[in-house]
Amino acid sequence: KSSECQEYLTARLPKGHVGQSARISRAAAPGGSSKEISSLRQFSILSRRNFSILSRDRVSLMLTLLVPPVIAMLDFLFWRRGLFAVDGGDARFAIANLFLTAMVCCLVGALSSMREIVKEKDIYRRERMVVIKVMPYVLSKVLLCVLLALYSSAVFTLFLELSGGWPPLSIVPTVYLTMALSILGGALMGLFISALSPNPNVTPLLLLLVLVPQLLFGGIIPAGQIAQPGKIIGYATTTKWTFESLVKSSSMGDDVISDPCWSLTEDEREALNDTEKTELCKCMGADLFSECNFPGIRDYYVDAIDEPEPLQPARPGPPPTDPQEMKAYDEAMRQYQADMDTWQQEYQNWQQKRGKAIGEAEGTIKATYNDYGQAFKANVKTNWLLLCLITLALFCMVLGVLKWKDRR
Repeated sequence: KSSECQEYLTARLPKGHVGQSARISRAAAPGGSSKEISSLRQFSILSRRNFSILSRDRVSLMLTLLVPPVIAMLDFLFWRRGLFAVDGGDARFAIANLFLTAMVCCLVGALSSMREIVKEKDIYRRERMVVIKVMPYVLSKVLLCVLLALYSSAVFTLFLELSGGWPPLSIVPTVYLTMALSILGGALMGLFISALSPNPNVTPLLLLLVLVPQLLFGGIIPAGQIAQPGKIIGYATTTKWTFESLVKSSSMGDDVISDPCWSLTEDEREALNDTEKTELCKCMGADLFSECNFPGIRDYYVDAIDEPEPLQPARPGPPPTDPQEMKAYDEAMRQYQADMDTWQQEYQNWQQKRGKAIGEAEGTIKATYNDYGQAFKANVKTNWLLLCLITLALFCMVLGVLKWKDRR
């Protein structure tokens, strides 16, 4: 077996590492040198071998480099500029786009790595006979995943800017890092499925079982419509934390969250009158059109919002005592009544237009806040930490599966 492994590694290792293969073989062979190759050295050899194999496989290399930009070009079909603007924006469509971005990051990472281990199942077993350690082997795969994540997130960020004019320069690093961590988490998920799979044919089916919860419980379905077990599953998905980080980074809900009126209960908000809304609220009442930065909110604006209340006509004084003045007084009263009828119609129209505009604007904010308020309140750095923890857990699971298979 030792000579077989030596021949295998001699054929598989890149040029310049044949001597290293022989030293590994001698270390494992009976009566050979007891000197063992360090984990760091094994990681270096395995990493260079992975890159060498990828560089020689031109088709795989081209697909690896072309898949992210090809997928990112689809942004031109559903992203549009001004999606987060108060004029012409659309909060719910923006949220849907951000979720799709999070889901694509997970898919790209998982699909790119789902065969990395299972395709080398026999190779890995023979190398383990030689003295190859599990940790360097997995880390060499993770290195490829990291490079893919850094490259793919850069491409996705660029195409988001080209297609939708988002993200602005101030949050580019935040969005880039969020997507990179998401892709890396998806890639480790793919490695875990690859390590778990008995053969390449089973891998896509196992991966499907993991990706469906990412879609269902990743945040796009409001939490109020999901049963408690589904919410618990959602906490273990990378999509949820990526989605909430992207929503928070967009700042679309910052003014709503900072408004003290939206921290009240629904009954307390309903009890507020126009004066209280004007004095206390930023995203409620007539002032929301000028002070609240929420996508598409000014689309509900009407001129009546800034027009003064129609002036009520002055009532004529008391009836005159002189009978000769009664005719003129009666005429003034008739004119007053006509003016009152006109004023009442104008006031009713003014009030209806204002009420409808404010009600629709508040209703849009309310519906979005009730469904995605948790994402508005998210802490991006905390979500990054959670993504890292999920990725680390997946890494440990890959190690655990491979060591478990070694004992079989």
